[in-house]
Amino acid sequence: MTGPAAPTPSALAALHPLALDAVRLDPDGLLGGWQARNAAATIPHCIEQLATYGNLDNLRRVIGDADAEFKGMWFADTDVYKTLEAVAWEIGRSGGSAEFLTDIAALLEKAQEPDGYLDSYYQVERRDQQWSDLGFSHEMYIAGHLIQAAVAAARAAAAPQLLTVARRFADLLVRRFGAGAADVIDGHPEVETALVELYRVTDHRPYLDLALRFLDLRGHGSLGDGRFGPRYWQDHEPLRTADEVTGHAVRQMYLLAGAVDVAVETRDENLLAAAERLWDSALASKTFLTGGQGSRHKDEGFGDPYELPPDRAYAETCAAIGSFQLAWRLLLATGKAGYADEMERLLYNGIAASTALDGKSFYYSNPLQLRTGHDGSHEDTPSQRLTWYSCACCPPNLARLMASLHAYAATSTAAGLQLHLYAAGTVTAAGYALDVQTSYPWDETIRITVTEAGDGPGPSRCACRPGARTPG
Repeated sequence: MTGPAAPTPSALAALHPLALDAVRLDPDGLLGGWQARNAAATIPHCIEQLATYGNLDNLRRVIGDADAEFKGMWFADTDVYKTLEAVAWEIGRSGGSAEFLTDIAALLEKAQEPDGYLDSYYQVERRDQQWSDLGFSHEMYIAGHLIQAAVAAARAAAAPQLLTVARRFADLLVRRFGAGAADVIDGHPEVETALVELYRVTDHRPYLDLALRFLDLRGHGSLGDGRFGPRYWQDHEPLRTADEVTGHAVRQMYLLAGAVDVAVETRDENLLAAAERLWDSALASKTFLTGGQGSRHKDEGFGDPYELPPDRAYAETCAAIGSFQLAWRLLLATGKAGYADEMERLLYNGIAASTALDGKSFYYSNPLQLRTGHDGSHEDTPSQRLTWYSCACCPPNLARLMASLHAYAATSTAAGLQLHLYAAGTVTAAGYALDVQTSYPWDETIRITVTEAGDGPGPSRCACRPGARTPG
């Protein structure tokens, strides 16, 4: 099985991900060390915080096993699902414990309604409000993260019941919002890429068709103005004709990731070109030196071109993760090395800065400068990393990225293997075994020993410095 965003054999793809166990990062190296820290500290920390802040009890109260009131943001279930995804990728990487994954999957089975609906905020006191405020309810966004957790579990061959739960919810979405139903979309994109990933695991075409439908419905003003206008949720202009990124940065990155996923699976070159065009607009004038995106705190959004203040940079951690995921998809689709370069910039700057050395505290926003006298006592612009947030989207998002980080390191084609993240470790694929030794980024020398995985000639070696992304 492969890692995130692995296209099907018939998809439009220049590069192909490797098997989930093909890359092993050295725990004594930088990226391998991050993965080891994530497994030992960040994932257990997330699980502990989910219990402390009531996310798990929110689900238990649906089945009558908890008496407390609902706690946290109305989309608090997504923190559980992102953590589940992290645990699943970690099982695939290291064979770690599946206890949490299995236990929560069993809880979700019990909490899910007969028609497939699953959202703890709306299942007790607010049952009559389900699907009534798609601009802000995040109901499909929540479904998307549940689906992605299930896809990770399927690819790691763990907790098969989670995929059953996710498919029930996805089938509900198809019935309720598919062709012939009301033309509606969710205010927070994410379900689009999740549906494509579910299609890739199940080969069930209606999931892909629904993702395409949601993409084509966006941009016609159906969500109204809301607090910040239709540009906030990219509903001001159809994606295929839009010429600049705008609005909430995470929403924009997730929307484009879904667009690339749909484009490659439907072989829609025009949709892929639109995603590339919007990516180019982001990098040309709306991206900080660190790769961070989003300059405005009030809407967590992109500002005007070249509006990139260092001290008021929002540069949300989740936006950097979304940009990394989008760059990976564009890299697979096009084979253009510049997308791998951007993955590297994001990883070593916009993402790395978010997490403390102990893996247990985090930045939500990542300003490039804190001025003297800055009031860092609140969550919006803290002066130090916090162990958790009232809106805790970033810590479990980091956990799922780090648990799957090795899957982004290399790809293959009929012509051979390509390295995209220079990290100490091994790559075994396409009949070859690569041993990579490097202290990158502190030392730019990368030593690669290449041997055939089976019988054949002895090893060949190269010592190279970063340039082309396919060192030979």
